[in-house]
Amino acid sequence: MSEAEQTTDPREWVLEEIGDRTEANPDSSQGVEADLWTSKGRLVKHANKFSTSVQQEPVAAALADLIDEREVLYWHGHLTLATIPYLNAVVQSEQRSDVTRQILIEKCRSWLESKAGGDDGGN
Repeated sequence: MSEAEQTTDPREWVLEEIGDRTEANPDSSQGVEADLWTSKGRLVKHANKFSTSVQQEPVAAALADLIDEREVLYWHGHLTLATIPYLNAVVQSEQRSDVTRQILIEKCRSWLESKAGGDDGGN
């Protein structure tokens, strides 16, 4: 791929792909095949396909940055957006499931508090 063709920002591509593959559905199941989650491995592998304008290495680096910056929630190979609607959906989904992952719920609640504090009281 030429430099001119590599114009897509890997960060934007990652966020768009996760947004296209997921939805903030609190009735979702916990697995990677559910509405709420996608797979880190699948996302990075998809970057090298002919239909994409990004490569794996920049996507993997962008994804790591987005996770560190709390823009993307990562949980044992699963990814979802770390927006208030998505974090609330993860908490609700976990609370409704047969096997509740309390550490994940606590992580989401912590992130929700920090996000609400930084955007006019959560509005």
